[in-house]
This record gives sequence, C-alpha cells and structure tokens, in this order.
Amino acid sequence: MRQRGFVVLTLILIILSASSFVMLKALNESTARQARQDTETRQALMLAKSALFGYALAYPDGPGPRPMEKGPGYLPCPDHVPAGTPGSADNVPDCVVGKETGRFPWRTLGMGEILDRAGAPLWYAVSNSHRSSSSAGLNSTTTGTLTVDGSADDIVAVIIAPGAALAGQSRTTANAYDASVYLEDDNASLGDSSFVSTAGGEFNDVVVRITRGELMAQVERTVLNEVANALDNYFNDPDADDDTNGDDPDCGADADCDDGYPWLADFADPSARVYIGAVDNFGGGDVSFGHLPLMQRGVPVNADFLATWDIDTEGTYSVGPNPPVAPEAPVEDCLRNDACTQNYDVWFYFWFISVPYSFTAGVNGAPGGLWDQGTCTLAANNLQDIACTAQMDFTVGSFSPWARTIRRIYQLTLVGNATEIDAPTATTKRALRISEINSWSGQPATLTVTDYELPDVVNPIGSATLEFTTIVPGDNLTLSNVPFDLEVSPDDAVDHTVSPGELPNWFFAEGWDQLILVHYARAESPGDTDLTCVDDSTCLTVNVTRLGSATTAIDTEVRGVVLIAGRDLSSNRHSATRADYLEGNNATVDTLTYDKKQVTAAFNDQLVTLPLYRP
Repeated sequence: MRQRGFVVLTLILIILSASSFVMLKALNESTARQARQDTETRQALMLAKSALFGYALAYPDGPGPRPMEKGPGYLPCPDHVPAGTPGSADNVPDCVVGKETGRFPWRTLGMGEILDRAGAPLWYAVSNSHRSSSSAGLNSTTTGTLTVDGSADDIVAVIIAPGAALAGQSRTTANAYDASVYLEDDNASLGDSSFVSTAGGEFNDVVVRITRGELMAQVERTVLNEVANALDNYFNDPDADDDTNGDDPDCGADADCDDGYPWLADFADPSARVYIGAVDNFGGGDVSFGHLPLMQRGVPVNADFLATWDIDTEGTYSVGPNPPVAPEAPVEDCLRNDACTQNYDVWFYFWFISVPYSFTAGVNGAPGGLWDQGTCTLAANNLQDIACTAQMDFTVGSFSPWARTIRRIYQLTLVGNATEIDAPTATTKRALRISEINSWSGQPATLTVTDYELPDVVNPIGSATLEFTTIVPGDNLTLSNVPFDLEVSPDDAVDHTVSPGELPNWFFAEGWDQLILVHYARAESPGDTDLTCVDDSTCLTVNVTRLGSATTAIDTEVRGVVLIAGRDLSSNRHSATRADYLEGNNATVDTLTYDKKQVTAAFNDQLVTLPLYRP
C-alpha cells in the first residue's frame, strides 16, 4: 500500500514537472517573441529618427521647393490626410499650427512607409518652432515646445509606434488618420503639444523623442563646415583669378602671394549685426579673434569707395525730376567730371552775389576726406551691378548768418560691368573694382547729383542726372574699393569660383551669424604669406576630449578655429562678453588654447579647425 502511494506521488511529480517545463518553455518563447517585437519596433523608430535628422541636415538642398532663406534644422510637417488629397502633407504640406500630431510623413522624406512590429504605421509630432512652415527663424537658440510625461525637456519632435490595436480601437481605411484608434491617453489628444510614454490602463504606445540638443549638435556641425569651407575657398583664391595648383597668376615667383583669411570684425555684441572687418586687428599683440566680416547682397554697406570720371561728350544731362525745374541744379560740368566749380547765390550786405564753390568728388571717403558718408550696394544676383552713394557738406559764403550750408549727394549706378576682385593685403580689405568701362547693354548707367540746403534734407534745391550707355576713347570712369569681404548671397546657388567666401542666404536670415566666432593665427592673415604659425609661434592649441575617453588629445599646430556658441547657457545674451557665448578655455580672452569635447548641459561649444580642404 505504501509502495503504491509512492508510485502515485512520483507520477504526480513527473506530470507537474512536465507541465512546468511546458509552461516555462511557452513563457520563454513569449518573452523572446516580445523582445523581438520590441527590438523590431525600436529599429523602426530609430530608422524614422535617422530619416528626420537627414531631412533637417540637408534642408536647404533637399527635394521639393525650399525657401532659400531657410537653413538646416527644419523638420517636416506631419501627414494629416491621405496622399493625393488636396492639402496633404505629402503634396501640399499641411503645416497648420495646432496640428502638431499626424502620421509619419514618409513620402515627404522620400522613403517607404515604416511600420512597427504589429504592422501599425508610425505617428509623429513636431514643435511649431521647428516645423518647416515656421517663419520665425531657426538656430541653436530656438527652443522646442513639446513635453513628454509632463517634462518640458526642450523637445522638438516625438515619434510614436502605436502597437497592436487595443480594445475599442477599430482600425479601418476610413479612420486611418484618427489618432484615437492608434494612440492612447495624451498621445491621442491633438493640439496640446503634450505626450506620455507611460500611462494607467491599457497603453502600448512606444515613444521616442528628439531634443533640441541632439538635433542641434548635428545641425551646428553642418553650419560650421559651411563656414569653414567658405573661408578655405577665400584663402586659396581671394581674388577669384583662377589659381591653378595653388599658383596665382598675379604673384609671379611668389605663387601664393595673396593667400590669407579675411580681416575679421572685432568681437562685440553680435545682435547689432554690424560686421566690418578691422585691418590689422593683430595690432598691439592682440590675437585675431572676432566675427566674420559679412556683407549682404542687395543691402547697402558702409564704403570708403573711390570713383573717378571724365565723360566729356557722351550721355544725356537732364535737370530734375524733383523739383521739375530746379532753381539751382548741379551744373552739367559737375556730372561730367569729378572736379568742377559751381556758383551759389548768397546774401552779402543786402545784395545777392554769386559765390563759386569747387568740388573734387573723385576722392576716397575715408574720415577726414571730403565725403561725410558713403555706401555701396551689390545687386542681389550678380557682381556686375553696383550702386554707390556718398555725400559731402560744405559752406558757401564766409559771413554768418548769410552763409549757406549745402549737402551734395552723389548716386552712381553701374549696370553690367566687368568687375575684378582685389585680394586683401596687410593694409587693405578685399574689394571690388571696375577699371575698364566702355559700354553697356540694356539699362544705362547713371550719375545723379542732388543738393539740399541744410537743415532741410527733404526738399532738394536742385537735382540733375547724367545718363550714358557708352564711354568713348579719351573719356574714363573707374570705381574701386567697393567692400567685398564675406558676402551673403540672397541666391540659393552659392558659387565659390565666382565669389570665393560666399555664404548662403540662410546663414544671415536664420541668425547663425550671431553664433559664429573665428580665430586664426597671425601667419594666416592677408599679406603675411612668408611665415607659418609654427615659425611665428602663433599656432593655436586644441584640447580634444572624445566621448567615453578619460584622456585628452592635444593638437598644438592649429592654424585656425571656427566656433559656434550653441544655446545660451548664461542667460546674459546678447552682450559683448565672450563668456556669455563660450565655455571653458574658449571663454578666455586672448587665449591661444581651445577645448573640443562632448556637448553637455554645462558645455555646448562646437568647433572645427582650419584648414579643412586646402590643397
């Protein structure tokens, strides 16, 4: 009897063991299957995230129409309606503010649809500040507006894998764009910029976020390389005269006589956005550190230009048009020649007398010269159309209060000219020059002279114009010293062969100019081509600390660095204080040592070294 009970107990144990084995095996298989599903879903989310980064980094040059004033960093709008429907995000982008959530825009990204392991399409939300329709501008200082789990972590986008349909979620073609049948809890509520990664009740959404920091860490490198490339093209051939194998045709035996970076603008509060290169900003032992010397095409820039002219026979002189009949129009000789004499009427002991005043207009506008102010404007889409304006103030008559104070304004507009670029030197900045003018096609050139009697600068006392299309032998017209440092083109086709150093329109339009700072060794400056930074001991040092490394690599022969300040960590911008933009050694005034390391909450400077591409 006792033996029979033992047998029964043994059988029960064997059955229980077998059952446990089957249950454990099923559980392990279920866990493994779930792990595989989780892995596949995560891979789908990472693929979608990578595609968004690719879109953001290539934004200026990606497919479809891209406004040329927009640079890298923008993200696509979500897909709200099926492809082919008017207003679709995949045809005409539906970027209405308040519709931050929709289907993942795989067609916009030029890829196939991405599904999670359950076969459900991914969903996607983007911050209003970073969507491609934003007109507010986008750079490192632009914050993200999305939140996940109630935390405002500067999130610019989220990607959501819906998983399998839960109870009550009936997914059909008709409701394919209804978030409530794919997403749960706050993820299904549209327009509130709020999302969750966990929630009570049934919930199987998997959420991946993109923060401003991780997006801008990559975008900033794109911007840095754009600037470094422009500087390198400038260095190798600043006068665009087709250097071959590094040999400049103007240099003779000194094959690289004009190689050098542009004179930088002194460091100051960049919000003023006035970046005028300072010649010899190494003076007094200071290092060459500052802003890029930028000028925008189509926008007047301060100019100490020099114009000379002698047009004795060609062209048409006319008075006006404002006023129609000028009481004291500038005489024809003052428009045909850069030196002339004109008479003005003044009171003198109750009599009108005519007092001559001699002009020499073809002089440089430097302080102390006759010009009080000068500007030049380059055409938006070429280097051949130039308009320059300058003024001079003078007094006619010697006895106050009968003397008259006159302001004469010259406006010279030249169209379709063969321009040349003068390379920078140890004493001058790069400039445009027009030295041989014979004829134009299309719009004629004009010289307009307008006089005002101060303090009235609204109503002219006289105006005249000389309009001409030809200059015959013996006559002449030259224009030189037109500022041409680093130009920002309003065109989206940057051509360094025509204009070395050109930067795209978005660089200024998006405000990246205010975040870029440059430092290069003395030997890399214009006119100093006989030394290297090794010879004159002005090389920079860069301490490079790589991610996960406890050691720092030190590069002691760096010719130059381009830095981007990143987001504002000090909360003191805008200012003229270097430490409000840079961190670590980078923030030290007159330093020759820089830090390059992983972006953190306390350090977000990024830099590239120069040169990148020099042959």
